[in-house]
Amino acid sequence: NGQPLWSVNLDMPVVAPLVVPDVPTVLVPQLKDRTRKTKEEPPQKPFRQLDSEARVIYSRLLAETRESIIQADRPAAGEYGKITGLCDLTLETLKTNSVLLNYAAFSTADNYLYAHTANVIILSQAIALDLGLQREDTRLLSFCAMAHDWGMTEFQELSSKKEYLTDAEFSQVALHSEAGSAKLDTMPDIDSGLKERIKKIVCQVHERVDAKGYPFRLSGKDIDLLAQIIGTADVYEAMTHPRTWREALNPPEVIKLFLEQKSGPVFNLKILKALIHTLSIYPPASLVALSGGEIARVLKPRKGSLTRPLVEILLDAGFAPVQTALLDLYEHPVRDAIARPVSLAELKGKNPEFAAGLESARWWPEGDE
Repeated sequence: NGQPLWSVNLDMPVVAPLVVPDVPTVLVPQLKDRTRKTKEEPPQKPFRQLDSEARVIYSRLLAETRESIIQADRPAAGEYGKITGLCDLTLETLKTNSVLLNYAAFSTADNYLYAHTANVIILSQAIALDLGLQREDTRLLSFCAMAHDWGMTEFQELSSKKEYLTDAEFSQVALHSEAGSAKLDTMPDIDSGLKERIKKIVCQVHERVDAKGYPFRLSGKDIDLLAQIIGTADVYEAMTHPRTWREALNPPEVIKLFLEQKSGPVFNLKILKALIHTLSIYPPASLVALSGGEIARVLKPRKGSLTRPLVEILLDAGFAPVQTALLDLYEHPVRDAIARPVSLAELKGKNPEFAAGLESARWWPEGDE
């Protein structure tokens, strides 16, 4: 029907096939490469060490999101402190180890909500860090990101359908925002004033600045800033992950769509800038072709540079596997650069066996939590 990808809840089937716009418009935030303006980063640990540490943190976060969703109908005493305590740890990790962002590319097979929730928390926190939010606001943001889809537990049968939803089914599942907000009433350890703010944020995550969201079609400043941050992270996460009824988009495709916003601003442009400054034009897990022809996967954006991340070379120019090697494009500006993104469809056409292996590797191994 031509509606934008983000005009619906991307965690569930929609009424009609989604259309990806292919003609850019002029409505683009003014994004600049910060390379020359950013102080040199302090010496980093080797990537493999950072990756190992990030995996441990992500595993803990994923276990907590699984438990919180399973217990969503009966939140335990002390849940707010427990969740925010763990989220403090992920926030501090992001400050010194941006490899944690890589793990937001994972999905969980038994219930997509588990990894989706963990990933939205990480992405929301990364945006908050770029925006310079106060610590207490970031803690509140983190808890609300954890709780933003608790209401979906009442609509699991519909949200996991392999077919597109009818209008009536979509309207029913859209009630999950209010259902999730209502679940917070049973939490005994949150001050009443804070609880009302949390309920409002959870209820507003799917509102959009152009007033085309739900449930109340709020617009602009009527939507809580924290809800806008979670909403932006939620849509990015959903679009870059597979569902039973569609494949994932390559992250650069999603960034392109975010920049275009063809019919006018859908997301707060300040938040959108923060997301892109954090993830770069080629976010973690992006597939790209280098100027030398090799096919690589982005591992770690470079702070201060939108286009020169750390990559892992996977294939040669003919899409044949090679011995993997890490290459920091920031440190080798003359030798290599990213020439273009590579879609999963292109990879499947050139090397279907390798593409299948790459797809399967993005499912979090059961039992790793």
